[in-house]
Amino acid sequence: MEKVYMKLIKHFLGMTVFLLLAACLQAQDNNLDLSTRNTGTPPAHATPSSAAQWMQNPLSLKLELLVTNLCADTNAYLEITFGGKKLDFYGAGVDEYGQYIPTNYPMAGVDAVLRRQYQVTMVCPNNGPGGSPYFNWNNLGSPDYYLGLITNAMSNSVTPVALSWYLWTNFTVQAQSVFTNCDPALDPTYLQNLKQTNLLVELNRIITTVALYDPIRFTNVLLASDTTNLLAQNPQGQSLVRLNRFLLRDAYGLPGPGGTDLSGTAQITCFINPPPELRISKIKPPPVYTVNANTPDGSTVVQNSDGSAQISLLNSGTGYLSTNTAMVEITKQKFAHFAEGDGCDDATKAPGQGKWLAIGPGCTEDTNRISLEWGVNLG
Repeated sequence: MEKVYMKLIKHFLGMTVFLLLAACLQAQDNNLDLSTRNTGTPPAHATPSSAAQWMQNPLSLKLELLVTNLCADTNAYLEITFGGKKLDFYGAGVDEYGQYIPTNYPMAGVDAVLRRQYQVTMVCPNNGPGGSPYFNWNNLGSPDYYLGLITNAMSNSVTPVALSWYLWTNFTVQAQSVFTNCDPALDPTYLQNLKQTNLLVELNRIITTVALYDPIRFTNVLLASDTTNLLAQNPQGQSLVRLNRFLLRDAYGLPGPGGTDLSGTAQITCFINPPPELRISKIKPPPVYTVNANTPDGSTVVQNSDGSAQISLLNSGTGYLSTNTAMVEITKQKFAHFAEGDGCDDATKAPGQGKWLAIGPGCTEDTNRISLEWGVNLG
């Protein structure tokens, strides 16, 4: 039995010497930290603060940022600033129904350091208190009423005749067919939904592609002050879309824009893809990293069970920019601890059972040194 014990001890001693030599050689050549296999930059000579710096593990990890459900116009973008690095993510605009198209981006990585706090800022333009300039489904809940205003104006010489003719002739042939369909065989609810859908698509197409205002088209139409103020600015882009919406409101009583919408909103999920580690034991669980995020109000952060953090960017409706700020810190479940063993959880001591092999910074100020501790039970 004594020979068996001696062989076991020699085995552990041989492994220990091998690991120590490998660690020292790597530390001298590449300043390699065994906990992550990442290259650090420890000082060439020991200093009073070098041990503390080593314990803080000043090595870079990749913090992954996953942007999902970004709602913004095509000429607007979400800007994320992390540790001095800026990332831009453009929106996809709206669909033909006036709904913002949620955009999901692939992961973007930024360098981060364990146990170091970073400020993350998120900024994205939104439509402001005036809301979206596009029509949505709820704006046109009575399609026959609004279609009647247009067709009656054409047939009964009710103002604005020129505008009504202009709209009708710019409707597609398919839409005109739907609007004039009176087939009693069709389900009334289905026909109403069909008209509402086509009216929504047609009006959004028109207000986003042409400038509706013309003095002749709007003869005898009383324009509201917000319409005349915007008209005087010779608007372009989204402002022109908003003006067209104002003009239809003033001419036919169609609902105008208003209320908070989804523009300038997104979710940003932060997580760590663990780097490869020197695993002495195959049964040792992989490292667990946690991204801790805190915002001023705390209501826009969700800490997930997998260690990631999701930060929400919301449209408050009080300005034209959606903003949020968070303090982010990365922590690791265990630091500088490695183990060798058979995974036995039997508390009864038996010959050959050992104590986990632990590798750590120890009490030295020299960053190129490590400490080893292990033990074996002789029975």
